[in-house]
Amino acid sequence: MSSESKRIDDGLEAAPVFEAAGPEVRLLGSECPRCGAVAFPRREVCVRCAGPHRPRELSGAGRLHSWTRLANPPHGFDGELRYGCVDLVEGPRVLAPVADAEPAIGVAVQAVPGAGRHGADGFRFEVRDA
Repeated sequence: MSSESKRIDDGLEAAPVFEAAGPEVRLLGSECPRCGAVAFPRREVCVRCAGPHRPRELSGAGRLHSWTRLANPPHGFDGELRYGCVDLVEGPRVLAPVADAEPAIGVAVQAVPGAGRHGADGFRFEVRDA
């Protein structure tokens, strides 16, 4: 990329993607006021209609689409890791750790605080009562 070219999402790659307050996590996404598309993590420009996005908090609630067990997780994580693909109620699909040992596909989940790489603050999904 030349020094004169600019990415359309400049400034967002370092933006926070979640906020934790006690046992609750709010994912920080965005929404296009023109077409209603919701994104996570947030974007400046809509991939559907090229309209401008505005920040939007997402509930962190969704359904487990799929998951896998990582017996040899990436550097910075201790022990076996379960990683899931979650369809949020607002629309976006999110990849994140899943707390439950053997979660069922389609089960309702909720984002909760959890450890990230090297124990940093992060979030994970837990099965919730439907």
